[in-house]
Amino acid sequence: MKYYVTTAIDYPNAAPHIGHSYEKIAADTIARYHRLRGDDTFFCMGVDENSQHVPRAADANRAGVIEWVDRMAAAFQGTWAALDVRPDRFIRTAIDTDHARASQELFRRAQAGGDIYKGTYTGYYCHNCNTFYEQGDLTDGKACPNHPTIAPEYLEEENYFFALSRYTDRLIDLLDANPDFIMPRVWGAEIRALLQRGLRDFSVSRPVKSARVVDGKPWGIPVPGDPEHVLYVWFDALTNYATAAGLPDDANRFADWWPADAHVVGKDITRFHCVYWPAMLMAAGLEVPRQVAVHGFMTLEGQRISKTTGNIIDPVELVDEWGADAVRYYLLRDVAFDRDGDFVRANLAQRYVSDLANDLGNLLNRAVSMIGRYRDGVVPTATAPEAPTDAELRTVAEAAVAGTTDCLEAWDFDGALDASWSLVRRANQYVDENQPWKLARDPDADGRLSVVLGTVAEALRLLSTLLAPVMPTACAKMRDQLGLPMAAGGDWLDLTWGRFPPGTKVGAPVPVFPRKDLTDPAR
Repeated sequence: MKYYVTTAIDYPNAAPHIGHSYEKIAADTIARYHRLRGDDTFFCMGVDENSQHVPRAADANRAGVIEWVDRMAAAFQGTWAALDVRPDRFIRTAIDTDHARASQELFRRAQAGGDIYKGTYTGYYCHNCNTFYEQGDLTDGKACPNHPTIAPEYLEEENYFFALSRYTDRLIDLLDANPDFIMPRVWGAEIRALLQRGLRDFSVSRPVKSARVVDGKPWGIPVPGDPEHVLYVWFDALTNYATAAGLPDDANRFADWWPADAHVVGKDITRFHCVYWPAMLMAAGLEVPRQVAVHGFMTLEGQRISKTTGNIIDPVELVDEWGADAVRYYLLRDVAFDRDGDFVRANLAQRYVSDLANDLGNLLNRAVSMIGRYRDGVVPTATAPEAPTDAELRTVAEAAVAGTTDCLEAWDFDGALDASWSLVRRANQYVDENQPWKLARDPDADGRLSVVLGTVAEALRLLSTLLAPVMPTACAKMRDQLGLPMAAGGDWLDLTWGRFPPGTKVGAPVPVFPRKDLTDPAR
C-alpha cells in the first residue's frame, strides 16, 4: 500500500518555534508508523515563501528577499532535522519551479471549467495570515480574529475570483459520504456549520502593483495569461501538496501518489484545507484528499505563543538540553491532538525523569545487565511452563499492541503512548515480582530465571517497535542493546508475542536516557 502525508507549509517570516513543532512531529510519527507497517510512504513539508509579508520580514531584518528566504528555509530544515523529523520532500514555493508550474496548471484547469472569473474585491486583508475578511469577521469590527493586535488593511482592487459558492452542496455531500474526512471528528462540526451558512467566492490573485518587485519581477507566481496579476498565496500554497505528488510534470507519479492520504494542519486553517482546497481540486477534475487531520493550538506556560512578545522557545535549544526523543515524547504525550494544549518546561523535566529515565530506561538497563551477568549476554529461550505473571504480562503486551495501533490510526498520540506505557509499567512490576537477582542464587530456579529474562526481553522487543514512530533514535539504541536489527518496514505486522530471535546476544547496557540533575540552578 501507499501512504502520502503532508503538513501545512510555514511562513518563513521568522525562525520556527515550539508552536510549529507539534504538527511536524505528529506527521513524522504517522509517516514512520506507516513505514513500519510496510507501506510505501511519502512525507512532504515545506515553506510558503510567496506571501507578501515575507519581503516585509526581509526588509525588517535588513536582508535581501532571496537571501532571507534562503536563510529561513535553512533554519526550518535545521530545526526539523534536530527534532528527527525527516520529510521526503521539502517544498520551497518561491524557488521550486515545478511548484510554479503546478499552481498555474491548477488555475488553468479551474478557469477552463468556468470557475475562475475577474471581479473587484472590496474588504479587509490581514497580511499576517494572508486572509481576506469582511468587517463582520473582524474582532470588535477592527482586529484580525487570528492576530488580535493587527488591524487588517482595507482594500479595493481588481482580482480573479474562484467560484467557491458553486461547491457548497458538493462539499456537504463529501462530509456526509466520508465522516472521517476531518479527523478527529470534533473539528468537523465547525466546517459543516460554515457550509450550511453558504459559501462566498474568494480571491485567487493579487494585482502586480500590490506585489514586491524582486530581481526585476513581481514576488509571486504569475497568473497564466495575465502578467498583471500574481496568484494569491492560498491558491498557490495549497497546490504544494499536488506539486510534491508530481503535478503537472510526472503523470505516472501523480497517478501513484494522489490523492493525499492525510493533510496535517492546525485548527486555524481548516477552512482553507477542508473547504477551499477540496473545491479547487473538484474544479480541476482531481480527487480530493482522503483525510484532513486537525490539531489544536499550543500555549507556552499558559500564555499565547507570540514572536511579538518574545514568548517563544527555540526547539533546537530544547533538543540540545533534553534530546529529540524526549521532546517528541513530551509533546505527543502531554498535548492532546484533538484540543488545545500547554507546553510547560517543568512537565517536560518530570516526563523525562519519571517516564523515560526511570520507567523505560531502567527497564532496559536492568534487563540487558542481568542477561549479560546471568546468561553470558545471550537472551534465553523460555523452556519452563508459563507462570501466572508471565501470562499476565503477555496479555498486557497484546493489549498494548492493539491499543497503540488503534490510537495511531485515530491520530490519538497520547492514547497510543498510554497504551504502550501500560506494558512499560507492567514489565517493571514483573521484574520486581519475580526478582531475577534472587533466582540467580538458587540452582533449582535456573529454568525459571531463563523464563523471566526471556520474557522481559520479549516485552522490550515489542516496545522498541511500538515506540519507534515517536522516539526513533532511542528505540534504535534499545534494539542495538537488545541485539536486534533496526526496526524496518513490516516489523509492525510482526508484533506477535514470542518472536525474539533465538541465540541473540545483547550489547553493553548504556543509559538511553541519562539521568539529569534537576536541581541545577541553570536548568
